[in-house]
Amino acid sequence: MKALRVEVPVLLLIAALLGAPASSAAAADVFSVRFHGGVALAAWTTCPSWEAGDICEETRVIASDASTAERFPGGRERDRGPRVVLQRFLFEVVDLNGVLQSIPMLESFGGTDDAVVRVDQRSRYASATATVPMSTTQYRDTSVVVEDVVTVHVRWTGHGSLVAIDERDQHVDAVGLSISFTKGWQRPAAVAGTLDGVPVAGVPQAEGNTLFTVRQGELTVYRRQR
Repeated sequence: MKALRVEVPVLLLIAALLGAPASSAAAADVFSVRFHGGVALAAWTTCPSWEAGDICEETRVIASDASTAERFPGGRERDRGPRVVLQRFLFEVVDLNGVLQSIPMLESFGGTDDAVVRVDQRSRYASATATVPMSTTQYRDTSVVVEDVVTVHVRWTGHGSLVAIDERDQHVDAVGLSISFTKGWQRPAAVAGTLDGVPVAGVPQAEGNTLFTVRQGELTVYRRQR
């Protein structure tokens, strides 16, 4: 999720860094993405701690109700509404020269906009319900890919204090310029969820269960090769 509010001084700076007049928009390819809204993250694991030989399952849900806007050479796109993303991982823990590593056994990814998502603006609670089309890769079975659907339902209950987010970053190199920012609030949350009506396997991870209300953005300008 990314986004940006671009002001005139920033645009002048971009033109100067790229060695082009501020009025010459054709001198470089400009991309911008803006995001504004609520996001809820949930994560579970069957292995809160690792030991060699463990077979572990991890599940992650990302739910949002937000608006996005993209600008790129030749066009722009806008979108608003809910989205739910589901990620599932199965792996074996192995000891490689005294260091515990994970060896993938199965990975499953999916997402949909056909969802019902509610995220409180003060990050006090959230809920998400969706039937998500999934693509699953089974690595130990000659990388077989299976397509199916999973019904997801998750509830978040915020606890603790709101924490302010104010992050900015700028990077310039021979390729071009990138500016990004994130402003908003976040709060840790307790989570409860089901997949196809069955409680999600494992326990909520110590970190990763969080509610956000953010405005986020990124502007990227690529120098055109002559």
